Parts: sequence; C-alpha cells; structure tokens
Amino acid sequence: MKKVEVLYFAGCPNCEPTVQRIRGVASELQIEADITFVEITTPDEAVRRRFLGSPTVLVDGIDVEPEARMRSDFGMACRWYAGDGMPSREMIAASLQSATRPACCAGIRHEGRTLRIKGWTPVWLLSVLALAIMLFPYYVGQVSGGIVPPNPPGNGEMLRVAISGMTCEGCAMAAKKKLEAVPSVQSVRVSLSKQEAIVVALEDETFVRQRILTALGNVGFTGSFPEESNDSLAR
Repeated sequence: MKKVEVLYFAGCPNCEPTVQRIRGVASELQIEADITFVEITTPDEAVRRRFLGSPTVLVDGIDVEPEARMRSDFGMACRWYAGDGMPSREMIAASLQSATRPACCAGIRHEGRTLRIKGWTPVWLLSVLALAIMLFPYYVGQVSGGIVPPNPPGNGEMLRVAISGMTCEGCAMAAKKKLEAVPSVQSVRVSLSKQEAIVVALEDETFVRQRILTALGNVGFTGSFPEESNDSLAR
C-alpha cells in the first residue's frame, strides 16, 4: 500500500480535485493508496513539513514532482505544477509506481506531524525567522482589516491594481511575491478582502504597468488598473 499525504491550507480550491485525481490514477493502476489530509496552518509548520504550497502531494514521504525535491522555498502559498494548480496524472502515476527513496530525501523521516532532520536546526531557525519577517506586513494588514497604502519613497509612484482570481491567503501571498519581483517595483501590499494590491514603483510608465499585469497573469490572476477604466468612462 502506498502512503499518500496531501498537504494543504484551509480554503485551497485545488485540494479536493487533486485528491480525486489521485484516487482515479490509483484505481486505474490498481494500486491501493492510503490518502491522508495534512492541514498546514502556520509558516513555521510550512517550513517543518517542507510545504512548497497548496496542494503538496507526498507519496511515501516523497514529493510527486521530481524537480521540486531539492527546493527550499517553503511557505503558505498556492502551488503550481507546470502552469497547473494540481500535479498531472502522469506525475502521480510515476510516484505511485516508484518504490525507491531518492538521495535528496536521505536522513528525513516523518514522525506524526513533525519532521526531524539531524544537524539542520540552525538552517531551520534562520528559515523561520526569514519567513516571519517576510509575512509580518501581510498579517498586520489582515488583522487591521485591510491594507495601508505605503508612502511612496523618493520619486516612487503609487499604483492601485485590481486583482481577480484570488481565493485564499496563499493566493494573496503568491501575487505579492510575483509583484515584488517586477523590475522597478519597490513595495507591495495585497488585500484579499478587497481583491487589490497597492504597488509602489519607481516609475508610473506603461511598460511598468504591463509588467505588473504580466506577472499576475503568470500565476493565474487577472489584473487591471481601476483609474484607467474611470478615465475611459470620463472621456
């Protein structure tokens, strides 16, 4: 029997469809699979459980995506598998049919809900601190009931971006991460409840706006600039 763990966070829209896909593939291959749901609730737990985003699927403790087994960008975010929010049927089938543990997972053992790796305590501690620093502004915004538009530093321009497609906190964090990687962007605040982001960029130019929309599109969201729509209506 194969032990399958589906790691997820509450509200993930791809969790249940992923489980249905796993069951379908297992049935076709006539492989008995014991599927367990593991809810990840905190950034600290995400690091401890090597959670690469929701949903993460482990077969006998091994990630179903071979290319992801050496990654370390653990956190509370939506996960993407080659442009899809779920692992492919081929990926699941290969994992269910495999019986070996790769070298990259050597020394890792699961005990209930705890992952212990000898000698790695300093690395985990630094990772937890880094995640706490990264997520602090986001959770402060959620607790205060929204986002506080940052003051544009220097010559920065503040842009309000409407975002459609965000369904959970992981989506909001994924959008924030992508927007922060856009050249010329200095800071980002994302509000899940308002379905928008406040972006401070060095320049308020057409190419910067296009890069923002492209970045959101790359993670499955649709962005727009409300003031542009208002200007069109005024004309």
